[in-house]
Amino acid sequence: MKIAVVIAAYNESETIRPLTARLVQVLDSLECESWKLIYVIEGTDGTVDIVREFGAQRREIEILYNEQPTGLGRAFRRGFDAIPADIDVVVTMDADLNHQPEEIPRLVAAAQRRQADIVVGSRRVEDSSVEGMPLLKTAISRTVNRTMHILMGLRVNDLTSGFRVYRASALRQLQFENTGFAFLPEILISAAAKGLKVVEEPIHFTVRPAGESKMHIAATSLSYVRLFATHSVGLTTWIAVAILLLGLAVRVAYCLPAHKYAGDSDATLAGLCALDVTHGKLPLFFPGGYRLSSQSCYVTAAMFKVFGPTRSALAGTSIFYGLLFLVFCWLALREAAGPRAALVGLVLVAFPPLQFWLVTYPVWGYSEVMAFSACTLWLGFRLLRPNLKRPRLEAFLFGFSVGFSFWTSPQTIMVSVPVCAMLLWKRRFTLRSAVVTAGAAALALIPYIVVVASQGLAPFTTNFQQPVTTLAQLIANTEYLLTYTLPVLFFSLMSQQIPVFSFAGLRVILIVAGSILLVILAVRRSAGRHPAAASRVPPLLPLAIALFGCALYIASGVGSIRGWTVRYVAPIFLAIPLTATLLFRRVHGEEAKAAVVVCAMAVAGLQMWEYPIFHPQVRREAVAALADNRAIVAWLERNHRNLAIGDYWAVYSLNFDSLGAVIALPTALPEDYFDFNRELRQSQASAALIDQNPAHLGGWVKRLGQPGHMERINNNVIGFLLDKRLDAHAVEQTCALGQ
Repeated sequence: MKIAVVIAAYNESETIRPLTARLVQVLDSLECESWKLIYVIEGTDGTVDIVREFGAQRREIEILYNEQPTGLGRAFRRGFDAIPADIDVVVTMDADLNHQPEEIPRLVAAAQRRQADIVVGSRRVEDSSVEGMPLLKTAISRTVNRTMHILMGLRVNDLTSGFRVYRASALRQLQFENTGFAFLPEILISAAAKGLKVVEEPIHFTVRPAGESKMHIAATSLSYVRLFATHSVGLTTWIAVAILLLGLAVRVAYCLPAHKYAGDSDATLAGLCALDVTHGKLPLFFPGGYRLSSQSCYVTAAMFKVFGPTRSALAGTSIFYGLLFLVFCWLALREAAGPRAALVGLVLVAFPPLQFWLVTYPVWGYSEVMAFSACTLWLGFRLLRPNLKRPRLEAFLFGFSVGFSFWTSPQTIMVSVPVCAMLLWKRRFTLRSAVVTAGAAALALIPYIVVVASQGLAPFTTNFQQPVTTLAQLIANTEYLLTYTLPVLFFSLMSQQIPVFSFAGLRVILIVAGSILLVILAVRRSAGRHPAAASRVPPLLPLAIALFGCALYIASGVGSIRGWTVRYVAPIFLAIPLTATLLFRRVHGEEAKAAVVVCAMAVAGLQMWEYPIFHPQVRREAVAALADNRAIVAWLERNHRNLAIGDYWAVYSLNFDSLGAVIALPTALPEDYFDFNRELRQSQASAALIDQNPAHLGGWVKRLGQPGHMERINNNVIGFLLDKRLDAHAVEQTCALGQ
């Protein structure tokens, strides 16, 4: 192995002698075929004369001298051009003794051990240390690093470190134009664009012992301005932002104009809960049980504060959680396989299957479930990074996300459990970080602790927390999952038959074929010749999420529920975009990558075509259905009725649409989640019966035997106005007879 060290020095006469002496000693000790030390010297303070003294004794030292300063980037370009063609490894470092020459052997060894194209001697990873770094330089460095992370998705923590080891063949591929300090991050931008493997190793950084810093605020700032002007945020990031905005636009179009949701009574519960919050109530869980957190109540209350208590403000909560879901998915996919591969999965996230839309865009808990499942996925992938600067902070954030997600809904363990298993398998938890993670999760689970302390475990023995007890039920749940729930979720198939020559059939073929291809690639030892092609995320993680989610569903109480149950398995949808992202990362060759992109875009396009926003008649019907609700409220008020009784799905949302002016009770009183019936226990109410089925309403009236008269409210709904006022007991009897 042949090594070259390139150093740019401008007026460093006070540090160049000890630096050169230490360098020569270190390089002589290296087990290498030969070494070369290339100095690019500028200035007139005698630095060049000192180096010439060493050069007279050691022929390995080469000097490139220019009296006038030309800029750090231009100086290093001259140095790189002078590197002999047979050099294998290139080391760069500062001339001011910020960097320790004695660390060169360790960094070179790390490059070989980790098969890296570039090793960055980092000040921002675990085991690194910094002594006496000036506040101004620290502020500029941190600002640049954070900005690059956010805008360009670069995974390197210390983009501005000049202490690096390059594979010479990789360095020759890189280009940079910046002449100032910003050439350092520009090199890494170029490396990321070419798919080179960049890793970080800790170093000991000390403030210069003598001389003056050459980093001036004006020149350095201008250097970074030029960098951003040249590279902007990168084409990949612009594409990602465009996809995110399109995905958000589709969500807005889905939510607005205000309309009646599928499952409208459930979808307006968050609005009713938010009204309670505005009146001073502070719930920990959603009314009606302990399966969903009350977080959406507070977000919706904030929307009401800004926009008023309207359906449009309620939609604002949905849009908020939808945006969180999109952003967290992007961050997770980018962390899993890099910015370019993340675009493939992001397309599928922005334009998911129709039934996934229908269960996540109303505000009834599942948009939150998806948002925080994606957040847990992202933070879990961050823990796979080597040499984390703040591993305990990362462990805390991940643990808090796991706990907060569980408070959001226990079904989030469909994602958090496989991610935790992945981290254990990858040995990413030390004893200390495991304790921190567990403590953070416990902190986020305080709402559960409060309820258990006051009520015991009884509130948590239903739904996902209730296991199936018989083999027959387990088999029945599995059959229902395979023949109804999964086909509906992923393919919008409402029956067991899959027509191949249809949009749904094409999606079946594309998704299944892609999944099989991923499994084939997963069992291979290497996805390509270049080590950078592999992802830190195990390729079987998407399969683990899907299998564990399905197992949890069929083994718990929700698996025994029949009907539109796709919402209970919604988190396993994340396996699809993650599969596409990892597949793109692992396949070798641009043709294969293009095939993955085409497949993902085809699936997304077929899914989009089913959206109601592209079928105006469907949207007009939903808007008209909301108008029916308002007509019912107006009819009740016109007839001086303050109580409406009917099927839960038909009437309960009237409580929100009337903003409490009318009490709407379901015939099944256990579905009165806000216990509105309590308001009637000390008074009597003028009531009306509401139904969409004339025959059912006629039978109900006959069974009731109370005087009154029937009216058609609109084309879809009829009502029966009771002449007699009802007390609490009569209300209960009326509800029971209407079932």
